[in-house]
Amino acid sequence: MRIIEVGKVFDENLPQFSGAQLGLFGDGLSLIISLQNCHEEIVKDVNKGEFELALTIKDGLMFFLFRLNSIGWADAPFTLKYYDNFDTENFDYNKIQVFLVDASNGILKSMCTICPNDEFQEELKKEFKRQNNEDGFNDYEYNQKMQEIYNKYSSEDLLKFSVVKSGVGSISMETMICN
Repeated sequence: MRIIEVGKVFDENLPQFSGAQLGLFGDGLSLIISLQNCHEEIVKDVNKGEFELALTIKDGLMFFLFRLNSIGWADAPFTLKYYDNFDTENFDYNKIQVFLVDASNGILKSMCTICPNDEFQEELKKEFKRQNNEDGFNDYEYNQKMQEIYNKYSSEDLLKFSVVKSGVGSISMETMICN
């Protein structure tokens, strides 16, 4: 059992980074937002859970975009190919655990659960099924293509290619117990 608590180190095994990372968390998704400057306005935004979301598929790559008032639009690329035996049918598409981490020390500053609308969930499921059925993943080519996209487009530019957008409902938390 693992206890995740605001004010404590989020994950001792997580390398320190600045940016956003989307990953699988239990039977749902997690969005880790790791920033060098986690000022109080960002913490309040995450606590409120007032996110806007968008899903962009560009050149076969998936980008999970999100917006908070305090930081504007940002993105996290994602592929299922780094996860073994992913079950698209029994996955919980209706919630995303969000963790705001101070990149300088790994301390969890805020966390909440956000719930995208039905249309967003359906598009996400459709994209996960497409990725799951894709053959011949090449890590080098994936990263090369991602770099080419980042060289051409900002997060706001990627938003123009989104297949779906969503506002979300949320639940703010101070502690989470995980199996």
